[in-house]
Amino acid sequence: MRPLRLSRLLFVRSLLAAVATFVTVYPLVILWLMPQADREIEHRQLLLGRAIVEQVQAHLAGPAFTLEGMARALDTGRRSDPAFVYAMLDSFLEHPGSFSSLYLIDDGGRVIAAGLPPARRGMRADLVGLDLSAHPLWRAAHESAGLIWTDAFLSTVEGGFTVAAARRSGGHTLIGELAFDPLFGRLSGAEPSENGLRILLLDRRGRTLSDSRGELRARQQDFGQHEFIRHPARFTGQVVYFDFEGEAMLGTVATVPDLNWRVLVMRPEAEAYRPVHIANVILVGGLVAAILIALLGAAVQARYFGRQFRRLSAFAGAVGEGRYEMAWNPSRVTELNELAASFERMSQSIRAREQELAASQVAYRELVESTTELVVRLDADWRLTYANPAVCRLLGAEEADLTGRPLGRWLCFDDESWQRDLFAELSAGADSVQFECPMQDNTGKTHRVAWTLHTGRDDSGARRYGAIGRDISDRWEAGEALRRSEERLRATLDAATTVAIQWYDAQGRVLYWNPGSALLYGYRPDEALGRTVESLGLFDAEVLCAFHAMLERLDADGATEGPMELAVRTRGGEQRHTLMTSFSIPAREGGRYFVSMDIDITDRREAAERLRELNETLEARVAERTADLHRSNEELGAALAELQRAQEELLRAEKMAALGALVAGVAHELGTPLGNSLMAANTVADHTRALRRELEGGLRRSTLDQYLADTESGTHIIERNLERASELVTSFRQVAVDQSSSQRRAFLLDEVVEEIALTLRPSFKHQPWTFETEVESGLRLDSYPGPLGQVIANLVTNATVHAFEGRADGTVKVSGRADGDGAVIIEVRDDGRGIPAEMQRRIFDPFFTTRMGQGGSGLGLHIVQNLVSNLLGGTVVVDSRPGGGTCMRVRIPREAPHPKRDEAESPPQAMV
Repeated sequence: MRPLRLSRLLFVRSLLAAVATFVTVYPLVILWLMPQADREIEHRQLLLGRAIVEQVQAHLAGPAFTLEGMARALDTGRRSDPAFVYAMLDSFLEHPGSFSSLYLIDDGGRVIAAGLPPARRGMRADLVGLDLSAHPLWRAAHESAGLIWTDAFLSTVEGGFTVAAARRSGGHTLIGELAFDPLFGRLSGAEPSENGLRILLLDRRGRTLSDSRGELRARQQDFGQHEFIRHPARFTGQVVYFDFEGEAMLGTVATVPDLNWRVLVMRPEAEAYRPVHIANVILVGGLVAAILIALLGAAVQARYFGRQFRRLSAFAGAVGEGRYEMAWNPSRVTELNELAASFERMSQSIRAREQELAASQVAYRELVESTTELVVRLDADWRLTYANPAVCRLLGAEEADLTGRPLGRWLCFDDESWQRDLFAELSAGADSVQFECPMQDNTGKTHRVAWTLHTGRDDSGARRYGAIGRDISDRWEAGEALRRSEERLRATLDAATTVAIQWYDAQGRVLYWNPGSALLYGYRPDEALGRTVESLGLFDAEVLCAFHAMLERLDADGATEGPMELAVRTRGGEQRHTLMTSFSIPAREGGRYFVSMDIDITDRREAAERLRELNETLEARVAERTADLHRSNEELGAALAELQRAQEELLRAEKMAALGALVAGVAHELGTPLGNSLMAANTVADHTRALRRELEGGLRRSTLDQYLADTESGTHIIERNLERASELVTSFRQVAVDQSSSQRRAFLLDEVVEEIALTLRPSFKHQPWTFETEVESGLRLDSYPGPLGQVIANLVTNATVHAFEGRADGTVKVSGRADGDGAVIIEVRDDGRGIPAEMQRRIFDPFFTTRMGQGGSGLGLHIVQNLVSNLLGGTVVVDSRPGGGTCMRVRIPREAPHPKRDEAESPPQAMV
């Protein structure tokens, strides 16, 4: 297609737009807008007819109400009083209103009274006695109890056509002739000031009752020949077209309910649609004029824009030739000025980018020279052609010493198989290869470096290589340190022979079995690993179900379970009793492992059983031996010795229970930092595997930076948690040392209380009770921390066992404060049920307990009193009332009394 000039193209497009506009708008005017205007005119006429019907109904409601009122007045029984009747009828006609005359007719059809306007009352004598029995209105009213209306008839009083209404009242009938003057006034007032509009009120036969112009009523113009008058229901809501007096008319008809009168609203058709036709002519003329003016303006604008675009083309050509000094002479069109300004900015941008390209080459060189990444280029024989300063610093050599030498000179592999593997991958078409290898610098120090090798060709087609590396020695050493830490942890667990420790998966398969488990259950680690607890036969059916339910709870909420007592079977079939504490830790490959720590309490249970049996038979034996005291001294001495041995066994059992609580505390407190360390190690391992995959597909600097940041964060988490675990182990070791000996030393009271609280808090984890401490800081004592800790532990344990029985909440609080300069007061307070007064004087007696046969030995508070009074040099008192809680108050000197030489050489009996 031959191109057109801009001016001609703009003119042609403007012409096409004008024609398209005309073709689009004119049919819309003819087919949509004009019919809309016609329908609006017809709708307004319909609404006017409905409004006239409502006015007629409102006007006729007055006469109906009047007749109803007169009928009720006559029903009072005074219709036989002529004076009353005439006065009532005339009073309604004193002023112009609804009726022009009123008649009272007896049951025979004769007029017995007539009410007339003042000007026509002389005709009353002629009307009274008139026989109307043949009149259709009287007959209809005589046979009906409601209101009856007539069609138009010639009125005797008015001398013109009117209508009447009748209503029966008892044996008489009231008839009233309607006054048409008010109705005519309503129709005349309702006629809008529109040309040719006319409103007619017709009776049911189509004869004119009222005319808004007053021309047709007198001659009783009949419209009954029209179909829309005879059957108005068919034409409800429609416009009718008919001829009247030789002129085409547009009309609407509506029916007055009850009377069946018609309201005809009409106007000449030419007058009705005249505004629409005039608007059509004006609209079409305006549209044609607008198109002509638009075409003229388009021609002028086309010539103007043609000149401007020729100027702009010349300016753009000059910019394209590099003549950036040319300036654009602004025009009156903003867009053209903006386009010219864009050309100027484009030329400036081209020059700026040329300068930036040169500067970027310099900056890239500086970046490679200053980066800490290792950047090298190799020829086809893997000889160095370039090494950045980072490589020189790593290897301890100058670039000149490295150039031309093979890269394998500094790689520490024993054979060349790694290079062959790389060549195999590159020969297979790989654009880049990632690998990790050690490198040895000129001083003999080994560095761990991760490389990404890229391949390419120079202009001659020879193969060339580029490599980017990073020194990952620190990360590699951190991973080695983590591995060694895990090995030390496993060695620690393997050394715990008195505690049976196992790791299980979710199906109950053994993942770890320490020597303590082998001693307890009789299975070697190689025999137990990979087997389930069912195949090992450790539990009976009921305990096995409870064990699996516990694993499900640990998997769901991650809380610690226990310590709880379980009956287990060894390999030889022997039944043992253990205290089991279980918790979950994250698994390296995802999911969770479950750790179980078991302590054999069979001996303690047997000792408690023997003591219970001894308590049950003691009184009987004492009573029996008292009867023969002199004869049984030797037997009594043996019994007392046996009793002392039993007491020692109970004390050892108490010691084992304290050890069990300590182990539970260790398990709970160590579980969190060790689990966090394992989770962080797994995360670092996952990131390492992800980095290896990134190295295989091409390492990006952002990925490497993110990996280093994640690895550093993970390493910090591992360090913090392992430090926390170390601190906990140190703290528990101190508590264990203190509680296993009576070593005297200087200590701070708040530190000892917190260490003891640390071992006690796990027992409160799954109980509805709370444990609180509040000790003044800086209270330094020179005493025995181990016995003091046992005193506090026994008092707290005694409170949890006895104070809250049958309750769902409660608080145990340990507080400490100074009592002068030489003593301190330690209180263990609970808000439990209290101690009855009769029991308070016996609670420190040996073997006194309210839980005999339920695990209570009756020695806890006796041990407390012995330790406080004998070793710590203090006193212990109880302050309690039923329902008000209990306070055990211990007062000890800051410096404990020094024991005698024989006491110093042997530990106190309570600590054995």
